[in-house]
Formats: sequence, structure tokens, C-alpha cells
Amino acid sequence: FLFNYLFIYLFIYLFIYLFIYLFIYLFIYLFIYLFIYLFIYLFIYLFIYLFIYLFIYLFIYLFIYLFIYLFIYLFIYLFIYLFIYLFNYLIIYLFIYV
Repeated sequence: FLFNYLFIYLFIYLFIYLFIYLFIYLFIYLFIYLFIYLFIYLFIYLFIYLFIYLFIYLFIYLFIYLFIYLFIYLFIYLFIYLFIYLFNYLIIYLFIYV
């Protein structure tokens, strides 16, 4: 009788202990540690990554690609266009006045 009572007591004790361990400790571990991991670490990681992405990639895009596009392509285009335009006027001047 005493052994049976002790066995039931240990079973209830282990069940309550495992219940407390699994459903409180692991729930605290999963829903606080993973919450901290996902919503703070990954938020900071993605925030820093997107800041690096926006402020380096878009700075490279805006201030190098658009710089190359505007100040080299358009300058070359405008200089060639103005050269042809002025050269055309020079040819017209030479044909008319010379």
C-alpha cells in the first residue's frame, strides 16, 4: 500500500513537474526568447540592413549612376548636339559668306 501510494505520489509529482517545466518554462522560453529574437533582433537586423541598403545602394544609385547619367551622358549628348549644331552653322556660314 505504501509503495503504491509512493508510486502515485511520484507519478503526480513528476507529471506536475514536467507540466510546469514544459508548459511554463518552455512557453516562457519560446514566447519570450523567440519573441525577443524575432521582433527585436530581426527587427534591428532588418532595420540596419534596410538602412544600409537604402543609404548605400540608393546613394550609389542616385549619386553615382545618376551622376554618370546626367553629368556624362547628357553632357556628351549636349556637347555633341551643340557641336553638330554649331558645325552646321559654320558650314552654312562658309557656304554663304565664303
